Amino acid sequence: MKILTRRELPGALCEFKRVMRALFGECVYDVKHMMRFCQKRLYGGLDRVALTLQVNRAVGKCHQAGSDSLLTWHAFQRMRDLYFLQDGPEKHAGVLYGLEIV
Repeated sequence: MKILTRRELPGALCEFKRVMRALFGECVYDVKHMMRFCQKRLYGGLDRVALTLQVNRAVGKCHQAGSDSLLTWHAFQRMRDLYFLQDGPEKHAGVLYGLEIV
């Protein structure tokens, strides 16, 4: 967000979410938040979650932005297909783990 806006991050959550929606739209999903609502409780970091979901890293190494982003996308798709097929993930859109949920 800082790179895209060339400004400091907003100080208030409501302003942060407003800018986030303007940049990325309404359908922003936080995998860490969604993990809490999976029938098979998922926990840990990205690599552990991917292992549990049987998702393989397609390219690169851990802690590289592109590789981690792609693995996160694949983990989200797998979570959606396994745990959110009936209801869909939409009720979790826009919720950011650690900022809103304690």
